[in-house]
Amino acid sequence: MSVKRFRPAARTGRTVLFMALMAALVLATGVPIASGTWVSGFETMLVSQHTDGTAGDEDSWEGRCSDDGNLVVFTSEAGTLADNDDTPADVDGERDVFLRDVAAGTTTLISAPRAGAAENDRGSRDPDISDDGRYIVLFSGQDFVASDTNGGQDVYVYDTETDAWERLDITGDGTTSPGDDIWDTRISGDGSAVVFEAREDLLPEDNANRDVYYYDIAGEELKLISEPRAGGTQTTRGSRDVTVSDDGRYVAFLSGQDFLASDTNGDQDIYIRDMETGDFEIAMTPVPVEDDTWDIQISGNGRYVVFTSENGDLSDDDENGWDRRDVFVYDRETEETMLVSSPREDATQWDRGSRDPVISDDGRYILFLSGQDLVAGDTNGLQDVYLKDMVSDIVMRIPVTIEGTAAGDDVWDFFMSGDGAWFGFTGWGAYFAPGDTNRDDDVFIRQIARPVADGAARLAGENRYATAIDVSEKTFPMGADTVVVATGANWPDALGGSALAGAVGGPILLTTPDALPASVKAEIVRLGARDAYILGGTGAVSAAVENELNAILPGYVTRLGGLDRYGTSRAVANRAIELLGPDFDGTCFVATGKNFPDAIGAAPLASGLGWPILLTPDGTVYTPADMEKAVILGGVGAVPAALETSLKTEFGNDMVVRLGGATRYETAAMVADYGTDNGMLWNGVGISTGQLFPDALAGGAALGLERSVVLLTPPTSLHAAAQAKLTENKDDIDAVRFLGGTGAVSAAVEAQVKTLLGL
Repeated sequence: MSVKRFRPAARTGRTVLFMALMAALVLATGVPIASGTWVSGFETMLVSQHTDGTAGDEDSWEGRCSDDGNLVVFTSEAGTLADNDDTPADVDGERDVFLRDVAAGTTTLISAPRAGAAENDRGSRDPDISDDGRYIVLFSGQDFVASDTNGGQDVYVYDTETDAWERLDITGDGTTSPGDDIWDTRISGDGSAVVFEAREDLLPEDNANRDVYYYDIAGEELKLISEPRAGGTQTTRGSRDVTVSDDGRYVAFLSGQDFLASDTNGDQDIYIRDMETGDFEIAMTPVPVEDDTWDIQISGNGRYVVFTSENGDLSDDDENGWDRRDVFVYDRETEETMLVSSPREDATQWDRGSRDPVISDDGRYILFLSGQDLVAGDTNGLQDVYLKDMVSDIVMRIPVTIEGTAAGDDVWDFFMSGDGAWFGFTGWGAYFAPGDTNRDDDVFIRQIARPVADGAARLAGENRYATAIDVSEKTFPMGADTVVVATGANWPDALGGSALAGAVGGPILLTTPDALPASVKAEIVRLGARDAYILGGTGAVSAAVENELNAILPGYVTRLGGLDRYGTSRAVANRAIELLGPDFDGTCFVATGKNFPDAIGAAPLASGLGWPILLTPDGTVYTPADMEKAVILGGVGAVPAALETSLKTEFGNDMVVRLGGATRYETAAMVADYGTDNGMLWNGVGISTGQLFPDALAGGAALGLERSVVLLTPPTSLHAAAQAKLTENKDDIDAVRFLGGTGAVSAAVEAQVKTLLGL
């Protein structure tokens, strides 16, 4: 029953799922504009199905996913989701917990009976999963370990790597069941703690009411989160809706108790408790949130708390009254409560409610369901799924049905990957995804294409180093775990960096060979980066730069270099594939190592689709063990026909594609077309010079993270190949980015592009 998946050692960057990581991006400046168009190119997928595609024969719900969205746990009463789901009670609709590997398309029964167990016919529910997908918590009446002889229900943690079960000693005596009045078991992102809600009196200090608890797994200790305050006047009231930060330190919940002497309102409030210090903190809304509050969730970083409330006094912008639910977020750092579902000016459905919010780890993205028309294009008068970027204030409507129609009220129980790239839900009806034919409740998941501000923007600095910084600042306004550092003096070592940047979800920053520029160092500090990859040997990026990076980064600095540019290309590709793990689909680019244009045109695809770039000196190229398909960049003058023949012999004729035009500009246009055929988007297209490498390298990697492609052009006039592609696809383009200053892409080219696109 082991679930196989890759977890890179000593890596803090977020992984890429399927073909792309949708990292946090808004690459435009100025006033953000909310786009009302539907997002295309992404499909809702059925999670609650057998590996062979068989639909469930009963309801499924309670979906939760790993940090990258690839692994989804859920509860189901169906008996058709796994071949070994043969417990007798399944005939009666007993609940089980399953795990779906989205990339692999496999479904595993987690709560499978133990051989020799006395309680094989009982159910399991309330699953949750750690960030890396290793640990799954659930509540079950089965005895998954031989020492469980109490005949009752217990909280268990399952290790998917070792197949080991651990029964949490909730009662402290090793034998007693905590009873059946336990709900909402949640595990911290790092797998260190489990929180839950209970009506049982599990500790002496329990107030005989509904309470929220915290179990320290390593310390094997149960703690009452909602511990009454000595001298408190509201010590007998209940607490609910508990949620925990990724590091297990902060928990947020709703309670009518007064855990602080300053809480004299006599009503219910949202509290945050620091489990390290024991201190309580109240979400400082203007008034108590009261009992008409639900869906509380703390962000992975512990800074933000999102919730639904009917209290119309929490924000001056809340104009739809007390009888309508709205979504709010509380910022612990600024002590500010913000209305997320704020009405749009000129909206026709402004007086309808919103609910079911979920939040990304960094707090930037909040997804929710709303009956309001929060974008101008929403004219269906029904409830829709919305995503709000709290940095840019852009709101985007997301389709979830096969036909792209409104979700209606048939969706609930949302969940989101930590990186904000995927979201899931429970839905009823056979119109969300192909294969959903059972007319039962099912669990679904889909990718999120991020909001891109409409209009034109230029990403530029006074030189190539400053341009890379500008790209980083606009791409990662809330920071990044890992940076990729390459020399800005030459191109060969840096070409492979795009796929690596996509794999770690971080920017490419440029450095001079002998010293790390102060501005680059400042950007790394601003990002809050922990780790870094250096591309190339010490001749490209000196040991002095490596020492400077080690001095400012708390994590690891890893150099990926070979004896020459081809050895470096091999090392970088191997590491990108290693980091991508099961998300690598086997496709690699093959480009000449004698020049850069063909490779920089593919930079967005390398980053966004996870396709490493392999450099060839002539008629040979290194092919990684996991490689299954080659996409050759450039004509036979760049990559010889003999190498194409060799690759076809190795992988098969259908697994080798050549994208080569008469010029670098035509090749880039062909690559962009190929990218959009494979999941990339024309919206947000980048325009870069084809005569220099730095701007397209750093900017292209960033474009790929939001799945936009790039077109190359000479500096002073728009090339005909780029013009043709822009004209052909202008109906799909509401945003364009110019990479580099006017010396790289002139003001005349910018004006021509904007006129052509009507921007």
